[in-house]
Amino acid sequence: MNRDFSVDAQGMSELVEKISAVEKMVWEHDIEDFLPSGEVGHPGVAEGIREFSARWELGINNLAADLGEIGGRLGGVLQAYGEYNQSAEEAMVEFRTAMQSLQASVGMPRVNEGQR
Repeated sequence: MNRDFSVDAQGMSELVEKISAVEKMVWEHDIEDFLPSGEVGHPGVAEGIREFSARWELGINNLAADLGEIGGRLGGVLQAYGEYNQSAEEAMVEFRTAMQSLQASVGMPRVNEGQR
C-alpha cells in the first residue's frame, strides 16, 4: 500500500462548496445586468453589443453548466472516498480485534500500537 497517497477531504469539500457558490452566482445574474442600458448612440455599436451579449451569455451558461458537472462529480468522488475510508477503518478494527483474539488464544503477548 502506498502511504504517500492522501486526499485533503476538507479542502476538496471547500472546493465543491466554492464551485457551487460560483455556479449559483452565475445563474442569479443576467448578462443584461452588465450591459449598457438605453441607446448607445450608433446602430452598429448597438448591434455589436447585442451579438457580444448573445455569445457572452452562451459562454457563461456553458461555464455554469460545466461548473455544476464538476461540482457534482467532485462531490461524488469525495463521498466515495469517505465511504471507502470508513469501510477501511472498520475492516482494520475488525482485523485488530481478530488478531488480538488469536494472540490471546495461543498465549502470545499483545502487541501495542507503538511496538510495531
